[in-house]
Amino acid sequence: MVVLSWIKKKEPWNTFDGNRVKEIRDLTNIDDWRHVPEEVNPADLATRCCDWSDLLQSKWWEGASWLYNDEESWPCSEVSETPDEAFLERRKTVVTNLDTGNEVRFGDRFLYFSSYKKILRMTAYVLRFCNNIKRNSPKLVNSLSCEEIQKAEETLIKIMQSERPSEIREKYKDTIQFFEENGILKVQTKLILSQDPEDFTHPTVLPDHPLLERLVLHTHRSLMHAGVLTTLAQLREKSWIPKGWRVVKAIL
Repeated sequence: MVVLSWIKKKEPWNTFDGNRVKEIRDLTNIDDWRHVPEEVNPADLATRCCDWSDLLQSKWWEGASWLYNDEESWPCSEVSETPDEAFLERRKTVVTNLDTGNEVRFGDRFLYFSSYKKILRMTAYVLRFCNNIKRNSPKLVNSLSCEEIQKAEETLIKIMQSERPSEIREKYKDTIQFFEENGILKVQTKLILSQDPEDFTHPTVLPDHPLLERLVLHTHRSLMHAGVLTTLAQLREKSWIPKGWRVVKAIL
């Protein structure tokens, strides 16, 4: 009954079951599939422990007697409602609503460019346009300034982190201390008295994200195609990537 429910109802089942159900629905007629009641199904003996004498006395060797009759007289159990067991294989979907206020919303257009540098400059120009259309704000012209590039990078980081709002905090809450600065999640390291730059002592959290792939490749190329450890070391100057070595190695 569970399998019949999967076939009859078009639901987002798990990948393993969903692929097979899709193949069944594509290659066969859904209405041809039926359920055989247990009491008239001799094949059920194969899935139960039985004595050899029961097997000899059963219809196992001949098949069900009703198969010799007309198809209209065959037993058929209709699925009136989906069994609870069927929904155990339903795909779990997590829906996240992203509201960044006046900031640029993440979308496929950000991944139009394969280069992180181009994405960064495009974001800076979008923010400049948003600034220039305001009535009383000073107009920004000519080449992009360092402040505009920095603001664009902060916007991209906020977008990356907003896609994974609680994933990092929940997974590392017992081992790592986090804090927010200007809306950006950072790591509180033990290098409190260090004379190193602020970005090194309090690195920015960069979760797994399509934009992170662009950033890793940009760093890799800027270091003349350096290896995994060198690329990761450069990224760690300003950021903290969960499972950084594994992520960078997979991207490179």
